[in-house]
Amino acid sequence: MGCAAPVSRACGEASSTAITCRWVKKKGGCEPHFVVCSRYVFAQDGEDDAGWGCAYRALQTQCSWLRLAGLSARPVPTLGQIGAALAALGEPVAPRQWIGAVETALLLQAWYGLDCRILDAASGPAVAGRVEELHRHFTAEGSPVAVGGGVLAWTLLGVATAPDGETRFLIMDPHYTGGDEDLKSILKKGWVAWQPLSVFRKDCFYNFSCPLVSTLPK
Repeated sequence: MGCAAPVSRACGEASSTAITCRWVKKKGGCEPHFVVCSRYVFAQDGEDDAGWGCAYRALQTQCSWLRLAGLSARPVPTLGQIGAALAALGEPVAPRQWIGAVETALLLQAWYGLDCRILDAASGPAVAGRVEELHRHFTAEGSPVAVGGGVLAWTLLGVATAPDGETRFLIMDPHYTGGDEDLKSILKKGWVAWQPLSVFRKDCFYNFSCPLVSTLPK
């Protein structure tokens, strides 16, 4: 089993979601545990990004993890700041334009000086071939992974493989619009949940942006 490293609520971050990395196959699901990162979703902070902002929210979640882990004091960027930073890097995006996992990696490198490893999968079923590498990432680095595929993006917080080989993926899904911050409700509705391999579509190409915190400047 490999999961994003649990961290304390170190920097006064608001709206943090607490989850566990335990998956019991006969029951499935997950339960509250320690704070891992802040949960960023559509329409948060009064910004209307439904339909295009999922990768921006995944990047915000990654930035919040670095902040809560005490690895950076940098504030979590707004959607506007993300777009401006991409333009400054020579990768301009139009207003309300979707970005992917590769762009999140570019910004993490620019802002924090850390490298990101990009793992790709030609289809949903091909993600199975990346499971061992994802296990190693969470064991060695512990950082959340931005996942982009088709026109969707998620944050991957962990992977767990049962003795019989079945694997589940702990996914934080930003495609939620509303003010419901009750953890039990969030988990019950599946916005943070252990998902089977079939959650990855057969007709989509996927990129996994894995921040290598071991490369952070000392």
